[in-house]
Amino acid sequence: MHTRLVSTRRSRAPMLRAMMLGWALLVPVACSDDDEVTAPRGLNIPRVVITPGTVTLRPGATQQLAAEVRDGATDAVLTGQTVTWASADTLIARVSSTGLVTVVRPGTAGITARYGTGVGAASIVVLGPVTAVTVTAAQATITAGTTTQLSVAAIDATGVPQARDITYTSSAPTVATVTNSGVVTGTGAGTATITATSEGRSGTVSITVLAPTAVSLSPTTSFVAQGGTQQLAIEVRDPVTGVPLSGQTVAYTTSAPSVATVNATGLVTVIGGGTATITATSNGRTGTATITNVATSGTAFTIGGPGTSASPSSRSYFVNVPAGASRLTVTLAGTITTEESDLEVYAPGGTAPVCVSKNPASNESCVVTGPLVAGLYRINVIGTTVYTSVTLRATVTP
Repeated sequence: MHTRLVSTRRSRAPMLRAMMLGWALLVPVACSDDDEVTAPRGLNIPRVVITPGTVTLRPGATQQLAAEVRDGATDAVLTGQTVTWASADTLIARVSSTGLVTVVRPGTAGITARYGTGVGAASIVVLGPVTAVTVTAAQATITAGTTTQLSVAAIDATGVPQARDITYTSSAPTVATVTNSGVVTGTGAGTATITATSEGRSGTVSITVLAPTAVSLSPTTSFVAQGGTQQLAIEVRDPVTGVPLSGQTVAYTTSAPSVATVNATGLVTVIGGGTATITATSNGRTGTATITNVATSGTAFTIGGPGTSASPSSRSYFVNVPAGASRLTVTLAGTITTEESDLEVYAPGGTAPVCVSKNPASNESCVVTGPLVAGLYRINVIGTTVYTSVTLRATVTP
């Protein structure tokens, strides 16, 4: 009987294949809750965040950057990690191993911080130096007490204006002062040089300040009857020479439109009792005149006004009584009997009436006998209802 010998070399290959298949089956896989096979999870790449992310600096300046390493999956901050710093352009900005950036010349350079496979980036913008400063004024000539705004441009080598810090100085603060925002205020007559400086470069502008223009009105005091007018004359003088100026722009206003109005030429019209101040303004300066409603002796004029019994109104009129006068007679005559207005008469400077008339209708009469004090007597018309078409007359008897 023969025995068949089997080579062990031929039987090893199938065994190795079986072993490798078994090992492959032992490799772990990710499964879902319902035992479905899913793809293996990707690598956890850390995230690096640099602050500040963008910095604008001038040549020679430094900036400390900070890097924060975060978990790529949870975004949680990882403490105690060390990053590696690098600059994309060391001719513009360099960075130390601790993240301190030193800028070298104008341009833009990227700074990176690396931790493993994670990389964060920041941008460093280096401004060019200021090569010139230009200054202009909204108004190069102003009047003392007024202002003008400066416009300043800090220009780099490319001729482009840059946003830079500006400091201002005045060569003559007694003539003109200047604020940190470039507002110039005239303080006295003369000329001042205003200098604007940025990074060692300066520009100047000359500001001329004129003394306040003299403005005067005449007559300064007027007594005008109800419905009458008074033309005011204005004089505007040169602040330096004192010579009267022509063709100046003038604006007129009244302090009491119910007493007197004024038009664009200075013509005043008296429409109610009392006193009004007329103001003329030119080149920022003012002049004033006083207009008082005054009755002409023996001349009647028609008045009207508001009023209720609960809240009476009071309007004042004036009459000039010369020295030596023996009698003052004041009357109110109403054409509508339902209207009610009362009468009071006051001596010059007096606080208590020297005569009072309160009749039921609008017809009132006050007689003041002498010897009378010379001066302006005040006539108060008191309305206890709305009254119109009431005639007021004041007669002075020598």
